[in-house]
Amino acid sequence: MNPEIEKWASEKGITIETTAPYLPSQNRIAERFNRTLLELTLAMLIGKQLPVFLWDEAVSHAVYLRNRAPTRALMGMTPLEAWSGTKPDVSHLRELGCDVWILDEDKNRSKLAPKSKKMIFTGFENSPKAVRYYDAATRKIKVLQNFAFNENEEPRLETSSNVPGLPAEGELAKVTITSHDDGPNPASDQTHKEETGTQPSETRRFCTRDADIDYQKLHNPQAQPAR
Repeated sequence: MNPEIEKWASEKGITIETTAPYLPSQNRIAERFNRTLLELTLAMLIGKQLPVFLWDEAVSHAVYLRNRAPTRALMGMTPLEAWSGTKPDVSHLRELGCDVWILDEDKNRSKLAPKSKKMIFTGFENSPKAVRYYDAATRKIKVLQNFAFNENEEPRLETSSNVPGLPAEGELAKVTITSHDDGPNPASDQTHKEETGTQPSETRRFCTRDADIDYQKLHNPQAQPAR
């Protein structure tokens, strides 16, 4: 608080209401939103197993997402739309901590060296035209416009090799289903009649068949069968 702020607020018709010392709970809306941002930050850091010192980047990305998400306070409108009058485009949004490929702008780079390096995405720089990323080699946050996301990256599938007792990926498992014919069983029929009040409809019969299960194709339908 200072005289300049009080004068400016008075000219704009703003009434300044201060809180008591060490009682941030009196500022209810702001403190509740701070808690929301903190919960989003923790979820993003834990979900991608990112180091804790990237918490400020996670908070900035959480604010970036919240400004482009509908809110009940604005009757379903996003804060950015209420501010600018334009509905925001969210097609460029990415998950914090995902892989982003950054163009290597080193002038001494060899012609046979890769043209880009894989970095950790930490957010956008005020617009989708530039990204912020974490360089683990230098332990710095950098900003660059020449970037690309790997849209064709295949999802990580759980393979049978991770499950005890199942054959390795690419192997065929022989499964034999035994069969039997349940003949008349007076005791079982009497129990069924006492429980349901009806007669058993028919004798239970089971078929016999052999099945070859390709666990590789089961986990990944597009995979080719092992030869």
